[in-house]
Amino acid sequence: KPYIIDSPETSASYGYSAGLSSPKDRIMYRSDTGKIMFIYFTGTKLVFKTSTDEGANWSSNTDIVTGVLPYFDSCIDSSKNIYIVYAYNGPVYLHKLTYSSGSDSWSVTSGYPKIVNSQYNWPTVAKESGGRIWVAYYSGKNSTYNLCIKYSDDDGATWSSETDLHTTGGYVYAKIFAFGNKIACIYQQSSYLMFKWRNNSDSPSTWQDEYYILTSLAGADSDFSIAVTSDNNIWVLLDSYIGGGNYKEYILMYNGTYWLKFTNPAGYLSANNSFSPCLITDGSNLWALWKVRNTSTNVFDSIVYKKYNAGTSTWDGSTTALATSLGIINFDKVYLWDSVTSVISDKITEANNVTTSDVINASNVMLSAVGDEIIFGSSTKFNNIFYTPGVVGAGGVVAWEYSAGGTNWTSFSPEATTNFTSY
Repeated sequence: KPYIIDSPETSASYGYSAGLSSPKDRIMYRSDTGKIMFIYFTGTKLVFKTSTDEGANWSSNTDIVTGVLPYFDSCIDSSKNIYIVYAYNGPVYLHKLTYSSGSDSWSVTSGYPKIVNSQYNWPTVAKESGGRIWVAYYSGKNSTYNLCIKYSDDDGATWSSETDLHTTGGYVYAKIFAFGNKIACIYQQSSYLMFKWRNNSDSPSTWQDEYYILTSLAGADSDFSIAVTSDNNIWVLLDSYIGGGNYKEYILMYNGTYWLKFTNPAGYLSANNSFSPCLITDGSNLWALWKVRNTSTNVFDSIVYKKYNAGTSTWDGSTTALATSLGIINFDKVYLWDSVTSVISDKITEANNVTTSDVINASNVMLSAVGDEIIFGSSTKFNNIFYTPGVVGAGGVVAWEYSAGGTNWTSFSPEATTNFTSY
C-alpha cells in the first residue's frame, strides 16, 4: 500500500495532509515496491524525482508544470496514480502523474481544464475508491471567503458546478480526504477546527452537518496533519498557540462516533516551542513528528517524534530525536559590498540574529545597485540559505557564485527564487 512521507509542515499517511498557512512546496510518496517519489517546488516550477535505494541516489528532475505555484496538494489512489491540484494567479488546476506497473514509474498527464477560473486558493484533493475526484478550495469571490467544493466523475475531464461547504466569513484552510467508504473534510477558521463527511453512496450534494471539533482550544492553528488508520479512525495533530510566540502539538482522534482527546494533560503531546506537525501511520501504529525551536538561538534545530503503540493504545511518554542540528548553522562570515560608496560592511552579527531588516550595506539596502555583493561564508559546507526579505526584490538579475576557499569562483543557478522575489 503506498503511503506519504510529507513535508515537515504537514503530513499524513494515506495521502491526507493540510497545513496551509505556509506554502506547501514538497511531498514524498513511498510505494509498496520501495520506490520513493519526491514532488517539490523549485521556486519556478513543480517537478518530481524518484529513488530506488531509500534516498541514497535520485533520478534527474521531471517537470510537471512551470509557473509560480503558491500552494499545491496531492493524493494517491490504489493504482498509485497521483493527482495534484494547485492554484496559479487565481484559477485552480489539476495534473495527474500516471503510474505504470510494468516500469514502476510515473509519467505526467496534462491537458486538464481549469477546475475554477479566478479568486481561489489553497486547493486540496481526494479520490473516492469508486473513482470520483473531489477538490475543495478557499474562495475569495465577492469577499465571502467560502470553502467551496467540486467533483469529477471522469478523471478530471469535466467538473460539477461549485457548491459551498462552509460559508462563514474569514480565511479557511482545509484538507479533503477519503476514509473507508466516506469522504471527509477538516478545515480551520479563526481558532476553530471543523469537520464534515459524506458516504460515497450518497448523492454528491449530501453532506452531514458541520461538526466543531475544537471550539475552546486557544489558537487552533492552520498547520495540522491527518492520518487514517486501517480501522478508519481519523487522527489529527495540530499546532496550538498558547501565547508568547509558543505552540504545542495537540492530538485528537475520531473513532467513527466521537472526537477524543488522547493524552494527559488532555490533548497535548509536546512541550512549548513545538511547530509544524507531521503525522504518519503504518495502518496501526502512528508517529507524530514536529520541529523544536531552540530558545537560545531562536532557530529550529531538531525534529522529534512520539509513537502511538496500537498494542497498548498509548503514546510514548517522552520524545525521541529523529534529527538534530537539522543542518542549520550560523554563518562564520557575512559581508556586504556597496558598489556606490565602495564600502564593505561586516554583517555577521545581524545575519545570525533574529532582528529583521538589518542585513544591509552602507546605502541601507541589501542588493540594489549593479555591482552590489553579499558574501556568505562558513567553515562547514552548506547547501541552502534561509532569508526573509523585508521587501521583496523587483527588477534586475542576481548572479550567484560559489567557492570552496574564496579564490576560484564558479557560477551556478540555485533551485530557488534567485532574485529574492518572494518571502
